[in-house]
Amino acid sequence: MGRQISKPDTGLTLPAFLQKTEKYPAFISNARGKILTCNNFFKNICGITGSRVVYTKDIFTGDYLHKFKDGCRLLSSKPSAIFGSAIDDRTICWEVSCVEEGTTNILCVGSINYTRPATNIVLEENHFSAYMNNSPALMWATDMQGRLVVTNKKFKEVTGFTDGDLGRTLWEVYPKELADLYKKNDDAVIERNELVEMEESSVDKFGRKREFLVYKFPLQTADYGLVVAGWSVDITEHKTANKKLLHQNNRFRQIARLQSHAVRRPLANILGLIDLIQYYAEQGNFAEVASMISLLKDSGNDLDVIIKKIVQKAGVFRPELQISL
Repeated sequence: MGRQISKPDTGLTLPAFLQKTEKYPAFISNARGKILTCNNFFKNICGITGSRVVYTKDIFTGDYLHKFKDGCRLLSSKPSAIFGSAIDDRTICWEVSCVEEGTTNILCVGSINYTRPATNIVLEENHFSAYMNNSPALMWATDMQGRLVVTNKKFKEVTGFTDGDLGRTLWEVYPKELADLYKKNDDAVIERNELVEMEESSVDKFGRKREFLVYKFPLQTADYGLVVAGWSVDITEHKTANKKLLHQNNRFRQIARLQSHAVRRPLANILGLIDLIQYYAEQGNFAEVASMISLLKDSGNDLDVIIKKIVQKAGVFRPELQISL
């Protein structure tokens, strides 16, 4: 008959990365050696079932129990300690550390067959979590069924998702058209088996449409198998600014065309008429001067219309710029 363990009588839980792992046995015990909570892998290798209370002395016997206690005593002067034990035919390297500074609850994590030093497991995971959660980019991973398995702090801030959404499918957390698109892109990443850059639309926690520059790549993990990992940055404002710049550039091109072609014709007419007016005035032919002045006014009005168009294209209209002849 297997050992039994009670449900946790405190609010303590294992770190998320240890709860589902099938690689590292882990448990939390109090100062009296009572095991408060553990992961399923630990239960499986130790034969723990049901709800009866289990103590560390039920798991570690003889010299192994002394090594466990010695490791716990070292925590008064060290952040962690390691010791070895054997359970059935498994050789396990254990790391013990305090759950929180100043508490007597012990976190114990094992590494089977010494394939990886247990002393690095929690440290490396903490480093990885710190990197993930301090990144300004959104970071996540989905498994082959389209379930969210990992999200970072920035991802949660933008989307409004919580740890409770882990394990849910894309179709459960996004509109169908977006979920279909994301899964299609994920499948393409797996097929290509390389890093892929793309743009994807999404919605934030306020329901606003956002545009993202996305990088996705296949990643083999110990806990979730093959996943598609991704990170992205919000480029909504960048794309909006680019559209405004393109629109403004188009207006400037139209202004340049008006300046180089449309303005030249009435301006050339005005300059020619001024020369004729000067010539006829010197000849005393004032009838022709009057005729030239009438034509000069027409050319001035033409120039006025063109200047107004230029001002309007530039997005500014000032009445004081109007020409009156």
